[in-house]
Amino acid sequence: MDKDEDYYVVTNINKFSKAVRKEAVKVLYKEIPDSNLDEYVTIKQCSSILKKVAHKIDGEFYLNEDMYVELIEEIANQIHQSALSKLASQDIIQCAWDDEKEQMVFWVDNDKDNHP
Repeated sequence: MDKDEDYYVVTNINKFSKAVRKEAVKVLYKEIPDSNLDEYVTIKQCSSILKKVAHKIDGEFYLNEDMYVELIEEIANQIHQSALSKLASQDIIQCAWDDEKEQMVFWVDNDKDNHP
């Protein structure tokens, strides 16, 4: 840890994970949707991301501002990916693996209604 930077200790991982998940939702939406957020990212997943991003010292987790931003971005990305996967599973959008991009790609099949 850089001693010249301010670090903040997370004293309650579960409570902090709930709060940070709400902040990540605000990155994607103007208001927190009424839907169950656990359908997109659970508190356990948020805690796992926190533990990956933060510094652990003597059993406590420390974050600086850059780490906090990374944490919010990773959780928001998880929510976004889960939402896309949910839409694909409902056949609202299509998806496939792109070998060239080495990632999943999503699209709307406008011709779907014209096929039996």
